[in-house]
Amino acid sequence: MQSDKNATSGAMYNTAGNIINEADALVNIKTGISARRCETVEEAACNDGVLYTGAIPVTALTAGQTIKSTFKTPANKMVVFKPILVKALTGDLAVILYEGSSGVSGGTTYPATNRNRQSANTSESIVTLAPTVTTNGTAIGLFAMMHSTNPVTEALSPEPLILKSDTTYTLTITNSSASANAVAAELSFIEV
Repeated sequence: MQSDKNATSGAMYNTAGNIINEADALVNIKTGISARRCETVEEAACNDGVLYTGAIPVTALTAGQTIKSTFKTPANKMVVFKPILVKALTGDLAVILYEGSSGVSGGTTYPATNRNRQSANTSESIVTLAPTVTTNGTAIGLFAMMHSTNPVTEALSPEPLILKSDTTYTLTITNSSASANAVAAELSFIEV
């Protein structure tokens, strides 16, 4: 039973058009019956099994070193790229996302995880860790320059990006400090 809330009366209706109260809706949620209402885009995408996560695992970077990760979008789907979450032991990082990368080879393909663990959907996007990239492409944003001597976590850009189909993107993370650092990143995206 899926429910919707009437904006004017505040009443909730199931798909048969019958009024249900919030207590019934909570019971429906607890019994596994959908009572969806007032969802965020992320919650709706997760419920529909189209919200995915990819990651750059913890990587040690020497002073001035850059790590790259590529993200290849499928030809037949729209990909909404959510803010990138970067974690580091210390600040002084430059994080840049490039569009239209070419000459990509090597690296390790990292399977994206469907955030709805009950969904059989799999991502058609390809995340590759530490590939060789001949041409990064066009920078579409300098997302962060973090300055701190303490561990930091920062979401880069609060707004999502709708990516071009059948396009390769490169994410670079550069340790701009004079000392060693360790970084990790989480890529979250909706694929429809």
